[in-house]
This record gives sequence, C-alpha cells and structure tokens, in this order.
Amino acid sequence: MPPKFPSLIRQATLDDAASIAAVSVQAWQESYQGILDQTVLDTLSVEQRLAGRLKFFPKNSKGQFAACLGDAIVGFCDVGPTRTDRISSKIAKGEIYAIYVLNAYKGIGIGHKLFSAAVSFLRTQELCPFIAWALTDNKPARAFYERQGGKICGDGAYTIADKTYPEICYRFEG
Repeated sequence: MPPKFPSLIRQATLDDAASIAAVSVQAWQESYQGILDQTVLDTLSVEQRLAGRLKFFPKNSKGQFAACLGDAIVGFCDVGPTRTDRISSKIAKGEIYAIYVLNAYKGIGIGHKLFSAAVSFLRTQELCPFIAWALTDNKPARAFYERQGGKICGDGAYTIADKTYPEICYRFEG
C-alpha cells in the first residue's frame, strides 16, 4: 500500500538526474511488461538513462518535474516544444515527452499532479495545444490520457532495438 502522506511536485534539478534515471528504468520495466520485447526491458541501464538525461537537461531544465514522497522521487514528467519531426506543429505547440510513476505509487493522484504541473508549464510557455504519445498496447497510459481530456489526433510508430511498436497521439487544448 502506498504511503498516505502528500506528494510534492517540483521542478527537477540536475541533482535529481540519477534518481530520475533510476525511476525511468524501473517504470519502463513495470509499465511495459508484456508490451515491449522483454530483452529491451532486461537490458535497460540506469547509466544510459542518466547519460541521456544529463545531455537533455541543459536544453529543457525548466520543463522537467519530479514527484517526491518524502526524500524519494517516485515519478517524473518532461515537457517542452513539440518535436515537429513527429507531428505537424499546426496540431500542437507543446508536448509531454515522458510521464512516469512507479507502480507502487500509482492510483494516489501523483500522475494527475505531474500532468497538472506539465499543463501549467506549457501554458506559461505558450505551448498549447499540446500532445502526448502512448504505445497503442499500453492501455493504462491511454486511459490516463483520456481521463485527462486527451483526444486521439494521430498515430505513429516507435522503434526500439529494431522492433517497431504502434503508438497513438493524444491532443490536449491546455
């Protein structure tokens, strides 16, 4: 049972990078079990995720949020301008690149709080409407985005380790 004390959503700092990388790996292993090829999940590396985060951070430090329970980071969200190579900038100005919560802390409102922080940030940066992608077979993520008001606006494919997975794009007015 998850702790009952309140979570804090705050802007992530460079000092959070290693913790967020560890959450990213665990959340992928939990969330994509049975969806992604198991070899992909088994070979995820905190070190690789940390290297990617350290490279990404300087470009988008203000669009990164951490969900904390006490001193522990249990979720995160990354947002910013739409990656126009994935969808037309006419459809959306902003994008939620990632939003993950560890399984043990799902269902207590942390995902919703991260989403709200993302929306607030995107509004202040004038990046609305915005989009978020979910793997087509990731029913919980799709249900989450639909509960947040997302409307399907397109589809695509995401390639991981030479295997392609279909995905759905959700659009939000913000």
